[in-house]
Amino acid sequence: MAERINAVINDVINSLSKGRLLSEEIERAWQDAALGVLKGHAKAAAFKDGRLLVTVDSSAWLYKAAFCKKELLDRLNDKLGDDRVKKIDFKIGAING
Repeated sequence: MAERINAVINDVINSLSKGRLLSEEIERAWQDAALGVLKGHAKAAAFKDGRLLVTVDSSAWLYKAAFCKKELLDRLNDKLGDDRVKKIDFKIGAING
């Protein structure tokens, strides 16, 4: 019984670790892809089901981000080495921290 519980706990820890690494990988790829275009004005906020939600710090940067969306998506997936990000959505909000 203890071995079974151990196996379940290890599976859960491994699953959580893989999800966290994926998030960090996408965040790093976003930082690289956005560098120069939105540097200091945008931050990856969430990723789920192929959709990346990015927070920008003003309506002006929201406009700029929307204008560059296709280029950012292409650069992001190029950095990741696959096409896992299908869509980027932007919202206005705080990006510190």
